[in-house]
Amino acid sequence: MTQFRFEDLPAPGPLRRLNLAIGEVAVVEDGPLDGPPVLLIHGLGEHLGYWTETLPALAAQGMRVVAPELPGFGRSVKPTAPYSLSWQVAQIGEICDQTFGPGVKPLLVGHSMGGHIGLLMGLIAPERLGGLLLLAPAGIERFTGREAAMLKMAATPQMYAALTPDLLRADYQRRLFGIFNEAAEARLRERIASRKAEGFMDYARAVSWGVAAMLDEPVAGRLAREGLPDDLPVQILLGGADRMIPNRTLHRAMTGDDVAAEIRRLMPRCDLQILEGLGHMLQLEAPTQVNEAIVVMAQQIEKSQRSTGC
Repeated sequence: MTQFRFEDLPAPGPLRRLNLAIGEVAVVEDGPLDGPPVLLIHGLGEHLGYWTETLPALAAQGMRVVAPELPGFGRSVKPTAPYSLSWQVAQIGEICDQTFGPGVKPLLVGHSMGGHIGLLMGLIAPERLGGLLLLAPAGIERFTGREAAMLKMAATPQMYAALTPDLLRADYQRRLFGIFNEAAEARLRERIASRKAEGFMDYARAVSWGVAAMLDEPVAGRLAREGLPDDLPVQILLGGADRMIPNRTLHRAMTGDDVAAEIRRLMPRCDLQILEGLGHMLQLEAPTQVNEAIVVMAQQIEKSQRSTGC
């Protein structure tokens, strides 16, 4: 049997390599050049295949879509680097300049850690964004210093390398997916196969450092103190059966309703929708519903930008 390679991971369109200051990243671009710009940012440990149900559908609806694999993941460079979320925001800025072009303000669609990154970008570089549409975003749930230390100690590269196929299947079925469909099975099989890929420990290190980065740069406090700009539209979709957020081990008494209430408190102008029966992987569990929300919001942002001359 041929050894699995990260290069073998599926992509929702032709791959392009971008040369960033830190090395090469893989990107898929699709859709008309003059379409409403949409930037897809994946979650922790994910890759371009997690947008297979999203990117082609958006392009077919006339969106100009760019989806990178963040450094550390998929086919992209896996350097020894900070992997802080602020660092990832800087990489995304470079990616936008090389794809959309300077001055273009895309709708950032972020899943999980990608949503956390989107919120941070909305706080530190809102002028680069047309809006935020976040799918089960991380960053809202608060952790004490002791809890954060416990999570960092547990989330080591060695722990990720030690996960057996049975443990991975249980995790995907019990925590990640509310609806375990064919797309879920495909992503699980890739993750199992990747355990033997060259460079897997570099990937596992990026996942470990990504956990630490989210704990080191929570956004709930900053949202409470600073808030997002009034003119930055924000929509958030949560899965009503999400078993990933909140953390069920450390925060057993906390529910998804508590997360929703905190979002409403921190971002009162946000359009928050709870999709009942769905888990953490919304773009794979309910792609039609998610894609429709993205298209509508991207079109609204484009119309607003044209009316104001932005």
